Amino acid sequence: MSGKYPVASWKELDALLRRHNFYLKSQKGSHIKYEHTSGMIVVVPRHKVISIGVLKGIIRQISLLERVSEEKLIVELKEGKAL
Repeated sequence: MSGKYPVASWKELDALLRRHNFYLKSQKGSHIKYEHTSGMIVVVPRHKVISIGVLKGIIRQISLLERVSEEKLIVELKEGKAL
């Protein structure tokens, strides 16, 4: 199951979140808060490698707010790494 999720850094998640109507709200230590235009907040740890559990949760939140399938977001995250 975890094989379908790419290894991602906080920078790659930053790009994905910004493409889906999130903006940087604040940062405290190594955790960055992003706010969606609807008001929902997502916290991303500023790590070189984001754990699978955290990555799944963030992708699930983006999927629910933006009404985009999780699979499409995973592909977008993988393609973003190639660019």
